[in-house]
Amino acid sequence: MLSEHCKSFGRSSVALSVPHLSEKLGDAKLKKPAGDALTAFACKTSLQFVLNQGELGYPTMSIMTRANHSVRPSVKAEGS
Repeated sequence: MLSEHCKSFGRSSVALSVPHLSEKLGDAKLKKPAGDALTAFACKTSLQFVLNQGELGYPTMSIMTRANHSVRPSVKAEGS
């Protein structure tokens, strides 16, 4: 993964990626790879930093709240 092998991959890269990846946590097909990427980001920076980035652009919504809101109705129907 790029975050593990690239020396210039730092906090700014994580800050740009986390909001988009957190939206993918609500999609059944993308949940695992998005979660793995977020875990790698937390190892590279810190868990607190990753969790704080999830609120950029959405001040009242946490990462998990946005993940739950981003699920398409067809995916919600499959999960029920």
